[in-house]
Amino acid sequence: MNIKQALFAYLNNLVDGRMYPGRLPQEPTYPAITYLRVSDNGIIAHDGAGDLNTARFQFDCHGTHAQADATATALQKTLNCFSGIMGGEGGVEIHGAFWKNTHDAFSGKTNIDKISIDFKILYKE
Repeated sequence: MNIKQALFAYLNNLVDGRMYPGRLPQEPTYPAITYLRVSDNGIIAHDGAGDLNTARFQFDCHGTHAQADATATALQKTLNCFSGIMGGEGGVEIHGAFWKNTHDAFSGKTNIDKISIDFKILYKE
């Protein structure tokens, strides 16, 4: 299991199975979450490459303003400061997930709000 699969397994139930990598499907049901990996780097120690990685993920919570806000709040509470095995047996060892940024957006075409949340995640696969 990789970090993206582990995040999906851990967070998908927040929106009753409506979590998608990259972008929303056509005609989605709301609320929904999309996510993407912004960056992913190995950590180098004095004695060479280690097995710990640091990744930055952006999660976009979509829906009416109330849905997007409630989903963003639940996501932040669920993921912030998490450490442990994520994704069940054979999952990814998370050394820490840390909330970094939140910002709101609005699509005038669809009347759907989006709240984006960025996390830094230290992990070992």
